[in-house]
Formats: sequence, C-alpha cells, structure tokens
Amino acid sequence: PPEQIVRLLERSGYHREAVVEYLQTYARRGDILDVFSPAHPDPIRDEFFGDEIDSIRFFSTRDQRSLGKAKSAQILPATEWFTVDLAISEEEEKLSPLAEKLPRSVVDEVVAQLRLDRHFPAKIWYAPIFEPAPVDPIKVLSARKPIIVAVEPENLVEEITAFCRKARQLYERVLWEDLEPLPPESLFPSPEEIEAFLESAHIVIREIPVGERAIKFSIRDVDVPDSVVGLLELFEKAQKGGKVAVVVSSENQRARIEAKMGMRLPVSVVQASRGMLSRSVEIGLREGRLVLISGDNILGFSRAMFVPKKYHTGKAMLSHYGLSQGDYVVHSEYGIARFLGIRELEVNGRRGEYLELEFAGEEKLYVPMEDFYLVNPYLGPKEMVQLSRLGGTKWSATKLRAKKQIYELAGELMRIYATRQIKTRPPFERAPEWEEYVRATFPFEETPDQLRAIEEVFADMDSEHPMDRLLCGDVGFGKTEVAIRAAVRAVASGKQVAVLVPTTILALQHYDTFSKRLSELPIRVEMLCRFTSPSRARKIKQDIAAGKVDIAIGTHMLLSDTVQFKDLGLLIIDEEQWFGVRHKEKLKSLRAEVDVLTMTATPIPRTLYFSISGLRDLSIIETPPKSRKPVFTQIVPWNMDLFRRAIYAELERNGQVFFIHNRVETIYGIAEVLRRAMPDVRFAVAHGQMRERELERIVYDFRRGEYDVLVCTAIIESGTDMPRVNTIIVDRADRFGLAQLYQLRGRVGRSDVQAYAYFVVPPYKSVSKNAKKRLAALLEYSDLGSGYNLALKDLEIRGAGNLLGKEQSGFVAAVGLDLYSKMLAEAVAELKGQKPPIFEPIPFSIDFDAFIPMDYVEDTEDRIYFYQRLFTADREEKVERIGAELSDRFGRMPEPVQNLINFLRARILATRAGFQSVSFRKRWIVLYFSPERLSLARLNETLADFSPPLAFALSPTPAIKLPRATSLEHDFANLLRLLRRVPEKE
Repeated sequence: PPEQIVRLLERSGYHREAVVEYLQTYARRGDILDVFSPAHPDPIRDEFFGDEIDSIRFFSTRDQRSLGKAKSAQILPATEWFTVDLAISEEEEKLSPLAEKLPRSVVDEVVAQLRLDRHFPAKIWYAPIFEPAPVDPIKVLSARKPIIVAVEPENLVEEITAFCRKARQLYERVLWEDLEPLPPESLFPSPEEIEAFLESAHIVIREIPVGERAIKFSIRDVDVPDSVVGLLELFEKAQKGGKVAVVVSSENQRARIEAKMGMRLPVSVVQASRGMLSRSVEIGLREGRLVLISGDNILGFSRAMFVPKKYHTGKAMLSHYGLSQGDYVVHSEYGIARFLGIRELEVNGRRGEYLELEFAGEEKLYVPMEDFYLVNPYLGPKEMVQLSRLGGTKWSATKLRAKKQIYELAGELMRIYATRQIKTRPPFERAPEWEEYVRATFPFEETPDQLRAIEEVFADMDSEHPMDRLLCGDVGFGKTEVAIRAAVRAVASGKQVAVLVPTTILALQHYDTFSKRLSELPIRVEMLCRFTSPSRARKIKQDIAAGKVDIAIGTHMLLSDTVQFKDLGLLIIDEEQWFGVRHKEKLKSLRAEVDVLTMTATPIPRTLYFSISGLRDLSIIETPPKSRKPVFTQIVPWNMDLFRRAIYAELERNGQVFFIHNRVETIYGIAEVLRRAMPDVRFAVAHGQMRERELERIVYDFRRGEYDVLVCTAIIESGTDMPRVNTIIVDRADRFGLAQLYQLRGRVGRSDVQAYAYFVVPPYKSVSKNAKKRLAALLEYSDLGSGYNLALKDLEIRGAGNLLGKEQSGFVAAVGLDLYSKMLAEAVAELKGQKPPIFEPIPFSIDFDAFIPMDYVEDTEDRIYFYQRLFTADREEKVERIGAELSDRFGRMPEPVQNLINFLRARILATRAGFQSVSFRKRWIVLYFSPERLSLARLNETLADFSPPLAFALSPTPAIKLPRATSLEHDFANLLRLLRRVPEKE
C-alpha cells in the first residue's frame, strides 16, 4: 500500500516535499507517489489503483512531466541508517552508551530537534547516540565467524582511508556551535580496524586469475603533445608498433581537431557510442599495441558538457513568478493589495475558489478565478508600497500619470528603432579560417543556448542595419565566448572593437581571456584602465587612433575624449547598469554610430521582454555547465576556529580563498588578525583605494597562486573569474544587499569542485529584519541558476532599469512591473498601428463548478501556480497541455477540474473568434456579438447546418443561442464544435 511505502521512505531518510525536484525527496498526491531515488537519473512516478501500482513512469524535474513508462524502478535508502523513530516514547528516549560521551544538554537539544523535524540538518552525525545504534559491520561479521576472502586488501584500505578523510574534512567545515556531535570516527570503522580485520582473512586475492578465453593486456597513460608537429610524431611512432586511433565524442569534435591541425587526421577516427575517452592510453595486447588518443586531450581540455534537456537547466532568464500568501499584488482595475490566500466559497449555488485580496483600511475583495488575469504579483521595491483604497480615485490618477510617461517612453523607443532601421552599413565580412580556429580552440562544448546566441549575433552582423543586442545569462554561463566570436568577425572586417567593463578587475580578466583565446591570430588586444601606466596609456591611445589596436578593453577610460578610434565597428558593454549617467549619455550617442552588444547577468522580466521584443533584440543563455555544483552556503557568527578549518581545508586541495571585509579603514587590522591565527598562510590585501600598480600586482600575483587568501573589499563582486578560488568568507554579510551577496557567492564554484560560502553575521538578535530575510533567501536558493528566485523584486527592477532607464523606475514602482509592461506593450502597438499583443479574455458567465479542489492538488502554491498558468493561457493548445500535466502529476481529473479546462478552452476560442461575451443559461448557451466585429450574414452562412439547430437573437444585443444538452460534457462538445467553425478574428 502507498501508506506503507511512505512510512518506509520517511525512515529511509527521504524528505516530503510539495514538488520533487531534488534527490532523496518524495511527494504524495492522492493516487500519485513521486520519489527521487539515487538509483536513477530521473525521479519515479508511481500511480496506484487502490493498493496496487497501476503504472511506473520517470518524469522530468524541469517541468514535472512524465518522460516514459518503466516496468520497474529501484528505491534506495537516502541515508546510511534509518531515521531515528522518536515517535517511540515521549518519556524515555532509547539512548546508546555513546550518548554519555556528550553533554546532557546536547543530547536533550538533539532529541527536541528530532521531535520537531525528523530530518533536521546533520541528524546523521548524532545516529550513534541512539538505539539501535548504527551497525558495526566488523562486529556483526566477526560474531558469525565467516570465511573471510580479502580481494586487493591494500586498495580497500586506501579507499576507506580516503573516505574517512573526507568525513573528517566535512565535520571540520561545519560550525556546530553548541551542538557538536561525536567525531566521524564514532560513525564508521577506522582504516586501522578494517586493516586488522582483513589481516584475519582466510583467503587473500591480490590478482584475480583469468580464464583461458580472457584477453590479457597491459595499459598505460599516453602524454599528448600540444603542438601539431608533436602530435604527428606521436601518430607516426604509435603506428610503427601497432595501431592508433583518435577517439572523438562527435563529428563536431573531429572537425575542431582537423581545424586545429590544418589537415585531415592521418589515422583512424572512432566516435564513442557512449560517454567519452577522458585519457589517452596505450593498450598492450598479444597481437601488438593499440594506442587510443582522446580527442579531448588533443584539444587540451577536460570536457564540461552542457546539461542535457532532461536535467535541471536552472531558472529561465525570462523570469515569471507565482504568488505566495502575504505578497503584494496589483489588480489592474482596483490597484495594489495584499494577497491573503485562496478561499473556497459558494456564490449563487456555485462552488468555486476566489483570490482573497486586502486593500487599505482592511477592506477585502474576493476575485473569482476566471478574473485571475486581472491580478499580477507586484514587482517593485516594497518600501514604496502603499495599499490602494477600494472605490477611491487615486489609483486611476496614478495609472493615468504612468500612461502618459509610458507613451513618451514608447515614442522614444520607436524613434531609436526607426533610426536604426533607417541607418545602414555594409555587412561585416565573414572570416571562415579565423572563426573556425576560434570555434575549434574553445575548451568546452557550446551549450544550445550559446550556439543560438552566436547565430543571432552573426545574423545581426550579416544585416545592413547596426546591431543593438542585449545578451543575458547567469554568472559563468558563457556570455564572454559569444562576445569573442563577434569581436573576431568585426576585426576580420577591418573594424576595431571596444570592450567596456565597469571595474578594473574585470578589465584584467577580460584582457587575459581575449589575449589567450586569440593569441594565435594576428589580432592585437590592449587594455586601458587604472592598471595601465600613464606612458603606456598614451602609447595605446596613439595606436588606437592609428588603427594599430584591434580590440581595446577598458573601464570608463575608453569613453574619455582622449580616446579616438580610427574605425570603431563594434562596442561590447559588460553590465551597463554599473555605469553612471554621464557615461550612459556617451554610450547613447555611440549606439547611433556602431554595432552594440550588451552583456548582463541580470534576469529580464518576461512581460517586459514581450513588451519591447520588437524594438530591442535579446539573446538568452539559460543552460548552465553540467559539471557545476551548487555552493554549500552557511550563515555563521564570527568564529576564528571555523575560519581556520575552512581555509586549511581549501589549501589542502590546492585551492584559494576570498575573505571579504568591506571597510577599507579596518581591512588591514582584519588581515593581521587572520595572519596571527594562521601564520603559515600567505595573505594579501586588496581594495579600491590602493594605487593602481599595487592593486594590479596583488591581483595578478593572487591569480598566479603567489597568495593563498585575498582579504579584500567587494571589488571582486562583478565578473571576476578565478577557478581555483572555491571558498569565500564574507564578513558582516548583513550589511550587503541581496544582489551583492548573490554576486559574491557567484565568485566561487566556477569549476566542477565543490565550493563553500560562509556569511558572517553578528549575534542574530542584532541583525535587522530585512537583513535576516536576505540571508534566509540566500540559504533557501543555493542551486544553480537560482539568482532568478533570489530577491525577485530587486532583480526584476534592476532588469527593468537595464532596458528602460532609471527615470522610469518611479512609474514601475507606482503600478508594478507587470501592469507597467502591459501598458507599454499597448502603447508600442498603438504607435505602430497594430493590435495590442496582450490577450484579454471576454466575460464568460457559467452555472457549474469549475475549480481545482484542495483534495486534488493539496499544496496551495501548486494550485496558485496552475491557476495562474491556466487563466493567463492565450491558446487552446496551452490549456490542453496544462490539463494533461495535471492528469500526469495528480491523477485522473475530478469533474470540477475537467469543467475548468473545457470552460477555458471555450473562452479562448470565443475571444479569438470576436464574440463579446458568453453566458450559460438554464435552456441556452448564449454567445453575444457585435455586428461591427462579426457579420450576422457570415455567421448565418457558416452555422446554417449546425446541429443542434441554433437560434439567433437580434435585440437588445445580437446573439447566437445554442440549446443546452442532456449533460455538461455534451454542452462543451457542442460549444467547442461551434466555436471552431467561426474563423479567428484578425
């Protein structure tokens, strides 16, 4: 029975969630049980019929849709031990003798925590203090006096030693405060105990004998040279003593290798059917040698493949958010309110669910679900929010003022767009050899989003109109590579490229990246920023004016009047929102002259994107590298012992550490405190008030590994890429904004190594309420791409500012971003003489239950999520897909849900056909229309032979009357059939 499986899952360490997205979680919804077992790459969906499993399916964590049926699936335990069952007895805990080794206060607190939450963090560390204690395999086996066969005992001890070392490191990395458990040695047998046990083995096998039919061979690694000449020599040498083949992962990789070598491969090429060959090897066989050369090794990198579609690919840059209880919302007709939740009410004999909204003066408004499209989350700064008063005139006046400004903005956008369309320039010339070299030497597989962005940029450069494209992608998702490809094409066309960045640190990073990537091409890359000496800067400026510099990378210094390009063709801007008003004015004038590619890690609001999608070109990169791991995040008090453990653990794996202290006045004192605590660690200090050359030297030396820890201000916040830095400690994290904290955490975890972030705060009572919220959000959203869940309103407003300019932010705050975006879309459409792109459904009066019952979808946020998607859908197919998803995730739809799906399908078709409203009456379904929009003669002709026969009413409002059938199911079948006959109105 499902209840029995749920109990077993709980005891096996699985967490119950509303939605299964992560390993070792489960969700129960009626006859549906979702489980994410470590045994499978995708979670399992079991559908029950009574006590029997009716079907087993795997499903996607991205959209929760089933991927396909399975005959069987395996559910493995989520922890090494069953969860302690503390429902056992309130009076007497079953404690083991080991509990006496801990203070009684710790034991009591652990018991209390477990009673509150069976899955409280770090519960595994306390398992030895409870009965039954974790099983000691050595004692169990010894008691049974078995025959012990030890296979490769030395290797076994080595593996166990490594495991125990990792457990100790994890134990030392966590700040236990007053609840420090027994050390990990009490959880597992020690390597010494294992070794002693193996010494008593009756049989020891150190090399397993092979049968007559087995193939005996030796194997050794092969070093692959960097140069083409060295590679050809390796091929020639290997062919003399046997056979050689290059193993590639794809035809694309083969093409890259041949592009790098400038010739077809002179040896056999084998494509791996699954996976890839990560190391080149020589295999010695009786018949001779076989040398397999890894295509990855030839290209000189360890592959970091993009995430396949079936895996989580992070949150989309085009963000869209649901509602949670207590959120501010905007009702387009009544104003700003607070969302109190969903209420099931019976009105005029019909049950349904309503949004409960609270306005000023605690006035309530209950909005039926069919009007959900009128309500949107308020996206704006909360400190500016004032609840509207029902029945007042202030909201109408606010909307009117915003509308006036929006029309001015729409006019400005239209003028910029028109200027770009009028202005022409010759298309950029393609450079196949250069472009192929850059593509072949890129040390990763491009993600699908990257490839699409590159194609979109190249299409802009192929056109006769100047490019003005915004490239959006989370930290480390590959925006810079798109910029490099565009820069190469521009230089190949004889044009110069300017790369504008907000900080000197970022300038240095981009300079390094561009220089290394283009080192084999005749392209000169220079840098202008505070790091550049005055004499060097003068020389670079002269060479820029003379056209001798192809790509100039720099801060706002590039915008000064002393920098004159001979023939600037492409301007690449990284994080434009960080530049000041004066610099933005200069950029505005440049936009009219040259092609512009702007990069940002800020998410773009979906509604705003659609509002201006015809006026501003956007490319979105939302696929993270597969090898990336989420950053382990912990909020801690100042604790030197923890800092010491974290820093030494990072240095032990050959890494580096950022220690952020954002006050220049005290940064040297903090560095000295750290030095005294860890005298053998190499510390350096960096901040923005240092002399340019000194700052450059310190950052450069740190990148080269001359220092272990960089104690610095938030100058590393924007864009710095140092893959060896995988631990960051942020002092007084409560003083940073959420977007800043997210950016700082994004400085680590840039490779496939597990990264750690420690946010240091004073005693929690002294931390402000807002700071606590920011830190809580940071802990909640630590997964890849989660920047789009973090500080939703802050990030959305920043995203709006990127596109609209700061002068509009007050109006965005006044009406909320969603409503602002809709008004902007309408204004742009009106100025273009087009129909507004926003879908507004017609009134639709019903006399039946159409809602999602709580006993079908239990989680309130899930119901809101589906309501929001259903009531904002603008196509019948979308509603059908959502209906199929509901059936897939929650089982067979009850009658009210089926009614809801059919009602929405009919409303969309009726709206698109041009009807004014629809009403379900006792004997008729009445469809009202306007003769100006729908011709009575045309309708009569189209529906003349319709069955059942229709009636036409001509006054007071023209209408078609469809007789009611014997059941609601037949009513919908007839209505949908009728509506499909009426052609969609343009």
